Amino acid sequence: APLHYEHGLPNGYMKARLEDYPGVVLPTCTTEYEQGDGVTDDNDPSTWLDITCDGGDPVDYVFDYEFVDGLRIHPAVLTVKPKHLRVAYGTPEPNPYEFTVKGFKLGEYADPSSASGWVDPVCDSGYTSISPAGEKYDIECDLGAADNYIFRYQKSHIHVDKAKAPLRPLDRMVRYGDPAPSMPFTLGALRGPDSGLSPDRLAGFVAPTCTSTYAAGSSAGSYDINCSGARSEEHTSELQSRVD
Repeated sequence: APLHYEHGLPNGYMKARLEDYPGVVLPTCTTEYEQGDGVTDDNDPSTWLDITCDGGDPVDYVFDYEFVDGLRIHPAVLTVKPKHLRVAYGTPEPNPYEFTVKGFKLGEYADPSSASGWVDPVCDSGYTSISPAGEKYDIECDLGAADNYIFRYQKSHIHVDKAKAPLRPLDRMVRYGDPAPSMPFTLGALRGPDSGLSPDRLAGFVAPTCTSTYAAGSSAGSYDINCSGARSEEHTSELQSRVD
């Protein structure tokens, strides 16, 4: 009776236990596979590596190698993850998005672009330079390729923070005894679609309160003007100046 020594069982066969066959010594099976050999094609047996079995002692049986397949080499997995980002409102969309790659075998490719057949993954998100502050967008990647590997993609995010806009009260000049002047201000470095707008046209803008310790009758000298309380949906700002 044949004694089958194989990987996987064809229909109609049972797995044989060695202890059920006293005296039987299994053969030694080898292949020419070496670590680092390229991937084979599961649909093309001509690419599989031969498995050769020899030796052993079947005693009153014969070894049947009919169902011993060749050795198939499947792709290893590379994990691609885009870099997590925080950007200020109005920042141009990253191009390209940065990503990391893990999973190369045998310590190869400190620089992934040097891998055989390498094609950079393409990463993108729904973020644009006019995306509002406070929003979060998924960053997803696809389309990467490399010989002997398949790609698995993880997701990261891009967070949109308020942009910083310098608010500066204008310097004022008064003479001794003058009443306290009005205290106008400027708001600079506006970004994105707000660039060039006057402060009162910013979404959700609340003007700051600017005050000074100067009052009519104050001695000649310099006095700080302090501003606080300015707000808008997309910007944060605070600064100070002086009265002379």
